[in-house]
Amino acid sequence: MDRYGLAAWLDYSALKLAARLPAPLALAACGLRALLRFSLNLEWRSYALKRRYVRQATAQVYARLQPKPSSLRARIQRSLWVLGRFWVESVEEFDVIRLERLGLAANRCQIKGLEGLPRDRGVVLLTAHWESLYAPLCHLAASGHKVYLAATVLVEDPQVPAVIREHFARKKMVLERFFGQGHVVYVEHGMASLVRALQGGAVVVIACDSPAPAKSRGLAVRFLGARVLMAQGPAWLAQAAGAELGWMRVERRGFGRYGLVLSWPQGGPRGREAAIAEAELLAAAFEQAYAALDAAIRETPSCWWAADLLLQARSEADSCDLERGEQKNLDTVSAKKVPMGASATTQRTARIFKYCLTFLNRSVKCKK
Repeated sequence: MDRYGLAAWLDYSALKLAARLPAPLALAACGLRALLRFSLNLEWRSYALKRRYVRQATAQVYARLQPKPSSLRARIQRSLWVLGRFWVESVEEFDVIRLERLGLAANRCQIKGLEGLPRDRGVVLLTAHWESLYAPLCHLAASGHKVYLAATVLVEDPQVPAVIREHFARKKMVLERFFGQGHVVYVEHGMASLVRALQGGAVVVIACDSPAPAKSRGLAVRFLGARVLMAQGPAWLAQAAGAELGWMRVERRGFGRYGLVLSWPQGGPRGREAAIAEAELLAAAFEQAYAALDAAIRETPSCWWAADLLLQARSEADSCDLERGEQKNLDTVSAKKVPMGASATTQRTARIFKYCLTFLNRSVKCKK
């Protein structure tokens, strides 16, 4: 075991011990753990990659939110945001252990917007790596809705230290206790099962704050002051299943107390027969979702504990050659034109969006 493996074992062993403490002591333990991780620049990906980078990468993204990032005041503020990011992630991991021990009694959650969530149609519910999102999702499942969570198989990679793989396996087991067996699905080989779940009226929760991989076409959206290419999996799911689109935000209201706010595109949830199946309006709905996430991040940046991922995002300009070269394909995807009055931004997003859906559908057919 190397030094990173030993540090990971000490870190996650301490996490399990902290979860057994009374609430006030557990709160202090979470704060101390966050401070140590911030000081040493360590979290689970650092242990896996054997590279300390998250603190600097997160600060670079947070700097985009400041008008004068080089000033002393901005640097101090940015450091506090990054420290808060380590605190939020520490509490998120802590909540999973508490859920395993205490069940839903470990946390209280008030859900807002639940009345708009349909029970007869599938919903792609967009989220981000924001606050402690898993405990509120367990409360959503307890309200009687079928909930699926899109996850990644990367957490099972042999390069990840065994103690961290054990933590993620425990998280999967705990969530499936409330969601249902098989309801945490790895997107790398489970997109078809998520489509079937949506067609059966389920809610599929999927993160939308991951950039498009380097060699793939992404969905161009305006996010944090620029148009960037984000992963197109959520868009493909919504289109493939004819599902409705919504997004969620978790609000911390004290230790162990949360609010879950569900939001919908302007006009509220719409059925399959309405314009949700239209690429242009679905693209516009994604723009609204990213605008809401943008506003939340600018309000409390430290709640977003995956900010460093955005450094890998490519700009919309990277897709310009693709858009020009595939114009004929775009024209054949849909005979309908963008509605009159649609903005140039929405039109451009819709064109790239339609190509992304065509490309993904071809990929799925080839695999079959």
